Amino acid sequence: MKKVLLSISLCIALIRSLTSCIYVKEAGVPEPGNGYVFKGITAEYGSSTLTITTVGTGGHYFILDPVSLYCSAPVGSYEQIRFKHLAGGSIIKFYAHGESTVEIQIPLGEYEIYYATGETWYGEEEAFGKDTIYSKCEGTFDFSNNSQYTLHIPDGNFFVYKIEANEFPNW
Repeated sequence: MKKVLLSISLCIALIRSLTSCIYVKEAGVPEPGNGYVFKGITAEYGSSTLTITTVGTGGHYFILDPVSLYCSAPVGSYEQIRFKHLAGGSIIKFYAHGESTVEIQIPLGEYEIYYATGETWYGEEEAFGKDTIYSKCEGTFDFSNNSQYTLHIPDGNFFVYKIEANEFPNW
């Protein structure tokens, strides 16, 4: 009987030591403010307006990935050369709460729009954790002078399809 009790005691001690080594993720981080811009590029040479209206609970993390940017600076000028450099990887990242409207000024250009949705925000790297739903809007959005887009998220006024986490351009 002593050997059995000793074995049970050893097993319990082993389980406790193993479980103390397991990393348990804390429940989220503070949710960003509605319309908070994580990363953006300045609209020195004009901008257009993107309005996002969300429904439901949870949050929405948007990324606009430029296909091309438009610049009205003189050809060959420092501004145009700098602008072309920015276009090679500049993205716009912002956050919207559920049941809200966000209006963002977007530098002139053509963009692909991606977004992630979920209930508990874990930060830019993890978005909404294992329950994140990643989506991409079909086609590109051309933000020319004075153009405006109003997108309704989810089930809105444009076609969206689900994508895998590794397709989400979070850089």
